[in-house]
Amino acid sequence: MYFPDDMTFQYFFFDTYPGYFLQALPFAIIAGVIYGIIRHHQNAALSKSKRFWSVLFVCYLTGLICLVLALDVMGIKRICAKPYSM
Repeated sequence: MYFPDDMTFQYFFFDTYPGYFLQALPFAIIAGVIYGIIRHHQNAALSKSKRFWSVLFVCYLTGLICLVLALDVMGIKRICAKPYSM
């Protein structure tokens, strides 16, 4: 990955893959916390490890959806490769 010499915070946060990850992270954490609270109230007898892995999976799925489908919602421009010309 190419990083220019004059990289600014805005460039890092809005135009790099780690920046995309940092933008999706709050959505994933919020979804995981909400799911964990709901799951705890529905089934308090569930073991902590099962609860942890289910919350972690929800965080993963939410982050994946944010990065794949909701790029426009987060304001990320999609970069499409130009087709080859013959």
